[in-house]
Amino acid sequence: MPDRAGTPEFSLGPPRPIPYLRRMARERKGPKKAKGPASRIHKPEKPKKTHRGFLSPFIARHPVRWAILGYASFVLIIFAGSIFSPGEMVYGTDTMSAGVFFRSFHAEQWRTHLSMPMWNPYIHAGLPFVDAMHGDIFYPAAILQIILPVTYALGMKLFLHIFLAGIFMFLFLRAIGRSDTASFIGGILYMFSPCLVSLIYPGHDGKIYVTALTPLAFLALYRAVISRRLVAFLGFGLAYAAMILTAHVQMAYYAAWGLGLYFIFLAWDKYRLRLRQVIPLVLSFTVAVLLALGATSMQWMAPYKYTNKYSQRLAHQEEEQRGFEWSSSWSMNSEELLSEINPEFPGSNLISDPRPTYWGQNYFKLNSEAVGVMVLALAIVALVAVPGPTMWFFGGLSLIALLYAMGSSTPVFRLFYELVPMVKKFRAPSMICFLFAFSWVVMAARGLDVLRAPAPVVGPKRKPAPDPFRVLLIIAAVYLGITLIAIAAGSSLLTGWASIVGNPLDPQKQAAAMANAGNVRNGFLIWSVVLWGLVATFYFRRRGILPAVTVVVILAHLAGLPLIKFDKRFVETVDPRPIYGERPILNLIRQHAPDEPYRVLNIRGTGAQGDLEDNYLALHGIEELSPTAMHGNHLLTHDIFVGRHDSQPALLTNATTRNLMNARLVVSRRPLQQEGFTALGESGGFYLYNNDDAMPRAAVFYQYEVEPDTNATLERIRSDDFPYRSRVILDQALPDREPVKADAAPIPFSPARVIEWDTDRFVVECSVARDGLLWLSENYYPAWRATDETGRTLPIYRADYTFRAVPVTAGTHRITFAYHSATFANSVWLSLVCLLILLGGTVAALRSRPQIMTVEPIPVPTTEA
Repeated sequence: MPDRAGTPEFSLGPPRPIPYLRRMARERKGPKKAKGPASRIHKPEKPKKTHRGFLSPFIARHPVRWAILGYASFVLIIFAGSIFSPGEMVYGTDTMSAGVFFRSFHAEQWRTHLSMPMWNPYIHAGLPFVDAMHGDIFYPAAILQIILPVTYALGMKLFLHIFLAGIFMFLFLRAIGRSDTASFIGGILYMFSPCLVSLIYPGHDGKIYVTALTPLAFLALYRAVISRRLVAFLGFGLAYAAMILTAHVQMAYYAAWGLGLYFIFLAWDKYRLRLRQVIPLVLSFTVAVLLALGATSMQWMAPYKYTNKYSQRLAHQEEEQRGFEWSSSWSMNSEELLSEINPEFPGSNLISDPRPTYWGQNYFKLNSEAVGVMVLALAIVALVAVPGPTMWFFGGLSLIALLYAMGSSTPVFRLFYELVPMVKKFRAPSMICFLFAFSWVVMAARGLDVLRAPAPVVGPKRKPAPDPFRVLLIIAAVYLGITLIAIAAGSSLLTGWASIVGNPLDPQKQAAAMANAGNVRNGFLIWSVVLWGLVATFYFRRRGILPAVTVVVILAHLAGLPLIKFDKRFVETVDPRPIYGERPILNLIRQHAPDEPYRVLNIRGTGAQGDLEDNYLALHGIEELSPTAMHGNHLLTHDIFVGRHDSQPALLTNATTRNLMNARLVVSRRPLQQEGFTALGESGGFYLYNNDDAMPRAAVFYQYEVEPDTNATLERIRSDDFPYRSRVILDQALPDREPVKADAAPIPFSPARVIEWDTDRFVVECSVARDGLLWLSENYYPAWRATDETGRTLPIYRADYTFRAVPVTAGTHRITFAYHSATFANSVWLSLVCLLILLGGTVAALRSRPQIMTVEPIPVPTTEA
């Protein structure tokens, strides 16, 4: 009994009939025949019963619901230990160091103020929150970290997107004509693909979001091109906008390549570039992309300006643009390439491993780019048996992605590097592997349909094509031969491969290869069993021995179990309380904390074990200074001022730098013998000191110097003879007062009092004896505005290289500082307008009459052939 235009019957059945299509069918058949005795004379013969299983009728009526239930069951069962343990946290290397603090700060601001924080005062003496980017702060899934405990919500967001990856892939495959069973298995293969799930361990949540949303964007684009309606293109624009809001610019950019090529392919394949049909498509596609960019402008507009003018990344711009070597770093290498035929081949550097097993050419490896041997085998079957236009497109897309991911190993990356915009600004080209995985799963679903065809397929010229079952048999036999060779070779297989590709192994990598040899052998065995399991399943199905539902169950297990076994190593849970909970040193800090704003210098890198982690103090509401990164996109002026990249950071070695940074307290893992520090006590293995000469957060100065050269300013401040307690260095002269003369007698500063401080606003009171400058130990950034007690706006000058200064006249003043970014405010309005248009178009497309889906039937022999 064929279903869906020539495809064989599957256990999940065809989609529910579309109402208006049933009406059109009745019109073609004409009016119904009258019931009577004549109609009962020749009763039609009942179709023969097939092995459907008792669940088949129910599954056939609601395939999407059953697919959702199946995927949800997989996720709940596999990740049950994390999902049902709110007190546990899913481990991620990047998440542990910064992600928890960023998300906690974001969530707390929404809980207490119902607004987005604009300034992060807790690290690096302050940095803009939106402009400097703090992760997925605008992505819809971020609401989970507001309503749930942050450490629990971070893992739930990842599991949610693994589930959505399966659903979106299922819907896309059904839309392009795959059977429900093939679509269901394809969803399993995609959602548990190692190149997706393994990203949990390094904490690369943005990559997981983009990978999960890729099938949704392709689905929306496919429906838009087929329907040729602008509202459908707006739905595509909304899907791509979600990709941009993940805040992973590089992955969203790679996704744009795939989507753009797919649009060109569909325009050619469906309409052969007929101008009357293609021009409206191009215009609609352009409008959708522009609206997507507009809807996400709050995510990228202010950060784009910040990154190109104020970010510490400007210090590395020459390094990043030094050429091909930097851009091709962290590429996929030959060892990682072979993970496509055995995910165990390159090994890994996981903490849970007894010893490192990664022996590839990168420094270390925390994830996998593998897709799965079953995916590759089924895709090859499809390419050999029915190499239609869709197969050639996705085969070509996967090949381009793979060659690009290989970096300098192939000349393809050089072409991208020289010709494609933005490539020179990125590194780690292996990130594009999600397009490779997506394409191969699409082809694998086609391979499943081919293998289950009721009759031999024919080629594009009506000639008999290779028997797909025989192709699968050959693949399984070849893989079994490779498995036997790998077992016989043992560890020499890895060292031999390293010699062949010219990768000399140092002693550490040699030991890792030896440790990984057993995993490689087991991997070959497991996937060989999977391939022969496929062979047996389709053999018995073709002979009518296995019922359809049983086949689905077997395929689901063959698809999911080996992938899940490999993926589980990348999913670890930890108790967050020992890591982020209260420690005795916090009580000691609070006991000696002054009543005014202050900062704590966290001395790390002393060589002692158990240093206080970056962002730990900030997580507990204490402003923290550190010579380490902590963020990575903070202000350039602060980065240079503290000498983070110097062999000896000035924050640790130069007393003037520490004092100007308002480092009132110092935490160290070992005792300090430096002058100017007073010991306050020891708690939990940490020593606390008072920095006796630290400047207050705000002070009034009566003398200033002018130095337009910022490098000269930095040298002057770090020199031993700079009177930092009586003079301020500005980069320009004040219009109404002269700079101090070199031989003038110093006038000490007078402290000012900060009476109110919050993330985006603080107020300072000062008594000024004569005209002077209100100096602030706060990073200069042009989005800050200063007003006096009368509401008059005051200019803010850049002082002492990275701080702020406001001119004040004699008398008592109350100066208010408030953060206001005109760029962000304008982008919010633009985003709201564009987002409403996209949402309206999407709703209209969903509510309007559905369009006929294009089904690509499996060609079967005819009498003409």
